[in-house]
Amino acid sequence: MSDIKTSHTFIVSGDNECIEAHAEGGVERSNIKKYFDNEHCLIFFRKPIKLENNVEGIIQTASQKIGKNYDFDLIKAHLAVGTILCNLLNRLSGNKLEDFLASQFNHPDQWICSELVSYSLDQQPDYKDQGILARPDETINPQELFEDATIFEPWHR
Repeated sequence: MSDIKTSHTFIVSGDNECIEAHAEGGVERSNIKKYFDNEHCLIFFRKPIKLENNVEGIIQTASQKIGKNYDFDLIKAHLAVGTILCNLLNRLSGNKLEDFLASQFNHPDQWICSELVSYSLDQQPDYKDQGILARPDETINPQELFEDATIFEPWHR
């Protein structure tokens, strides 16, 4: 899946509806149609394993965050870790640099997209601390979440 570059995540919460965190409105319900109508957007979906057992819990957990602000400071931490030097130092430290920056910049009542999705999944017993969710939710980026083979059903082209 490395040829697919993922920059945003959301939770499908109904027909043509998602719950997402984004800079313009914080955490809110949105119409998925906006992504299909955008000629500059490619949209991919990953289905969590055992979704039928967890769908209501995932949606309920994410819904509780509607109205919360976007975490611009946490985005800065993610951007810093993405630089060449910080990326190298993070790898050498076994992700300790990323953990430290995320813990320092994260606001517990503000959200970025991948943190919201990770948190909503991580609150379900079937996914708790499995795969990428073993990492702190605020450290998980959209690409890592998208590529997780433990939480999601196998990717088929």
